[in-house]
Amino acid sequence: MELILLRHGRTEANEKHLYCGATDWHLSPGGAAELRTLAESRPLPVFDVVADTGMYRTQETAELLCRGARRLSLPGLQEMNFGLFEQKSYDTLRFDPYYIKWITDESGDCSCPWGESRNSFYSRVRESFAAFVAETAADRACIVCHGGTICAILDSFCTEKRGFYDWQPDFGHGWQLDLTLRGNRPVLDRPRRV
Repeated sequence: MELILLRHGRTEANEKHLYCGATDWHLSPGGAAELRTLAESRPLPVFDVVADTGMYRTQETAELLCRGARRLSLPGLQEMNFGLFEQKSYDTLRFDPYYIKWITDESGDCSCPWGESRNSFYSRVRESFAAFVAETAADRACIVCHGGTICAILDSFCTEKRGFYDWQPDFGHGWQLDLTLRGNRPVLDRPRRV
């Protein structure tokens, strides 16, 4: 399968540099305009299936950028839930002891208060992505999701290894990959920027 993973367009939360995982933001007017320009300058192929995460920003991005025969919603591929850190900026949080504990945690077990840990986020994303692959018979598919989700998928399943944030694409951009199965495990090869 040819797979494209696309990051949603810019929201007002992104423009203000706020943590935005579980909060359901629409695209900002500027973000939508950027995507319309991108759709003209870089048209994507027609997909057998186009999936989003059920959040406004991914649905609206899919509507602007993707043409496909079938649409799916994959809520398991939503961004990390940042709990009490949602809709707050680094400048607001940088002296908060819970935030410091979370951002310095190397084990991945520390949760955002009332949110997720990195390990639970990765587990949810891996399970949802593997289920999508197992259930989807398509030659060409696109998943419109979130920056952290794309990083988690590629960090988990891509044969090429990079740092987590090295996988994060710009808004409206992403990665084109070759997807195969080895046993029941998805394998992503030949990442190319889109």
